[in-house]
Amino acid sequence: MLIFLSILLLFSVPIIILVLDRFRVRAGYLWFFALGGALTAWILILVARLQSPTIITLMQWRPATLFSATPALLLDEISWVYAAALAAFPLAVLLTDILRFTDVDPQAWAASLAMTGLGLLAVFAGNPLTLMLAWAVADLSETFLLLQRVPTSGHRERVVVALSVRLVGLLLVLAATLQALSLGTALVFDAIPAEVSGLLLLAVGLRLGVLPPHQPFFQEPPLRRGLGTIVRLTPVTSCLVVLARVAHVGVPASWQPYLLAVGVAAALYGGFAWFQAPNELDGRPYWILGMATMALVSAVYRLPDASMAWGVALLASGGILFLISYRSRFVSALAFLGIISFSLFPFTPAWRGGILYSHSGFFLVLLFVLAHALLLLGYARHLLQKPPPGEGVERWMLIVCPLGLILLVIAHWGIALSHGLARGSGLSMNSVGWWGGIVAFCLAVVFLFLRKLQFAMLSSIATGLRGLLSLEWMYRLFWWLYHTASRFFSSISLILEGEGGVLWSLIMLILLVSLMIQLSGGG
Repeated sequence: MLIFLSILLLFSVPIIILVLDRFRVRAGYLWFFALGGALTAWILILVARLQSPTIITLMQWRPATLFSATPALLLDEISWVYAAALAAFPLAVLLTDILRFTDVDPQAWAASLAMTGLGLLAVFAGNPLTLMLAWAVADLSETFLLLQRVPTSGHRERVVVALSVRLVGLLLVLAATLQALSLGTALVFDAIPAEVSGLLLLAVGLRLGVLPPHQPFFQEPPLRRGLGTIVRLTPVTSCLVVLARVAHVGVPASWQPYLLAVGVAAALYGGFAWFQAPNELDGRPYWILGMATMALVSAVYRLPDASMAWGVALLASGGILFLISYRSRFVSALAFLGIISFSLFPFTPAWRGGILYSHSGFFLVLLFVLAHALLLLGYARHLLQKPPPGEGVERWMLIVCPLGLILLVIAHWGIALSHGLARGSGLSMNSVGWWGGIVAFCLAVVFLFLRKLQFAMLSSIATGLRGLLSLEWMYRLFWWLYHTASRFFSSISLILEGEGGVLWSLIMLILLVSLMIQLSGGG
């Protein structure tokens, strides 16, 4: 019941904020109200772990012949971990947004809370029906929000393409549900049949941009740090939950070589593009791609703890960097904790992610360690860049803002310690997984030193691999084919609507009938 109350709170508070904003209530009061709602929702999520496991039925679905399960919320260890990480973001965003208080936007605060509520619905989804409904509502809400805020028609086209890709992933979940029904079993997330796990993995990989390696946006839309971070990470969180559930089952052995090959390409592409990005916001899609690939490959190897370690690190460490608007010694120290948190060092929050290296062959280990090193390198490079100074920033704002970053650090370490992600179970000093993070960190230091020396070869290799692995050429080809087909059918429509349209229609009908007669053998 606590999780239901937290979601209801995240939906009701934005409505109240928008109503009060219409009555021109001071923005300071609205900020405090939003902050209180976000804090209360996060506390409810944390306390809800005492009720795990719990299933909450939302409504009775009809007809039962189509979906045997009804919309329900499932609270267990997997959903709680990701919900606790996601619910911390609106609180952190509101605290760090204090530096941008001169650009007051209560609608952005309301949207951040509402998007988090939609994300929690998907995270706590107890069956595919609930997940598909939550995905559909979240996708439409995000598309509507982006179409309002992106500046050009080119960006709007990319928003529509992103929606189309995600809808294909949703259809794959529907196909997995139908396949499970054909096998005589109902697909529920606490007992996924092995026969449909591959389809679920493909659906999640497609929505994450991992299978195949792609990005729905060729460049990051110009959104603010706070709302933009939540809009980006909320759909990712709902996919990471499904990855962790699939990891308990794995995928068919015949699928593994292909998934691993694509996973290596996606990890390297994400790592190279991340450290080459001009700043952390432009590189945000590539950070998601690289880290999500590590979580997906862990699921292929049936390593749920490793998948969750990579997934939570994606959210927490990435969120720290994306929400930093200024640099100070204290803020830089907090960001350095973000690097350590996903370095896979012993007794750090993502240490269990090193099990991935223990289950890979020597060649794959080298490639994954290289991808990990590039992610570390890119994080350090973006952290060392000095952002533009803020205008109208007061001293008390510089005190409040780091509280949001501290919150994400505490959430990451607290979740890892409570769930055992920082324990080295299955790792020993004689295993590759124990040393994988240390080797990747050392490689990142070497690459950073070479980059400072203007090592041109490394940059050219990175550019070449980025162009090879991005598959942008393929998507541009599909986009050209789409526009060509659109112009062709527009021309046909223009001809048929003219004065000779009836004559042309009769000619096409005669040709079609003649072709059918010839194919049937009647000619």
